[in-house]
Amino acid sequence: MGDPDVDDDAFAAGVERALRDPAVTAALFSVRVESLAGRLSPSSSGDYLSGLLIGAEIAAQIDTSHRPLILIGAEALGRRHGQRSVAHSRGPIPMIPAAIESLDALPLIAILRGLAPDEAVDVGEAIVAAGFRCLEVPLNSPEPLQSIDLLRRALGGRALVGAGTVLTAEAARQVADAGDQLVISPNTNVEVIQQTKALSPLSLPGFFTPSEAFVALAAGADALRLFPAEIAGPQGVRAVRAVLPTGARVYAVGGVDPASMDDRRAAGASGCGIGSAVFKSRQSAEQTGRQAAQFVTRWSSPAFEQP
Repeated sequence: MGDPDVDDDAFAAGVERALRDPAVTAALFSVRVESLAGRLSPSSSGDYLSGLLIGAEIAAQIDTSHRPLILIGAEALGRRHGQRSVAHSRGPIPMIPAAIESLDALPLIAILRGLAPDEAVDVGEAIVAAGFRCLEVPLNSPEPLQSIDLLRRALGGRALVGAGTVLTAEAARQVADAGDQLVISPNTNVEVIQQTKALSPLSLPGFFTPSEAFVALAAGADALRLFPAEIAGPQGVRAVRAVLPTGARVYAVGGVDPASMDDRRAAGASGCGIGSAVFKSRQSAEQTGRQAAQFVTRWSSPAFEQP
């Protein structure tokens, strides 16, 4: 069911017009012409313009190289684009959420298991000051939704804040309703993934076998978490990476310290989820910040180039 405040037909018309005429400047002026001619209401002009820009982006990527087409945009735009498929010769075009791009800049997730609301902001600020861009509060922590809300309000646009150990579709709905930006699970549950994507947060389910990984991707997962990574080891990362789509994001989670992070990254991990090596319950914010900084420094080292 579409958003009642969005004119999907106007959005689609804008996309189709841009695909026919990718000259962006001329196409943009068509908004004024369509409005003056009475073919676009004032409320529909913005959606038509959005469609023009998306269509121009698609047209700009179409060449003879046969590379996959990818768009980057906000979650809401991604849902609208998926609901209104654009007609072209290469099939559906994936929309990468802007939040994923933010996480890609430093693909380390701080897992704050046991975090309590009264320490949440201080710990979160210390981790973000160290350079992390993503924080996870597992739902088996004390009052996790309160901690997530406090972190989200305090950190604003400086970091993504999500819920971990989300095991049911109802739990996914609850955390999404609370403003959660990521839904993270230790397992592959199709209902959780689909509920998450229906409500817009990023979906990061856990997997251990290639079969689970493919099921999660087919259900709409934005990234995958190989868990427990200490059992799979670098060999497991390398093996599963060999069969997954090239663009699939695979995070190693479980038993990650700075040294093992290097091994997993060399094996092809896109990033890591880090728990007790960064934070333990009632650990001071200062110590947490120091430990977080070690991971950021190690990951950002110019001496390490991911294959």
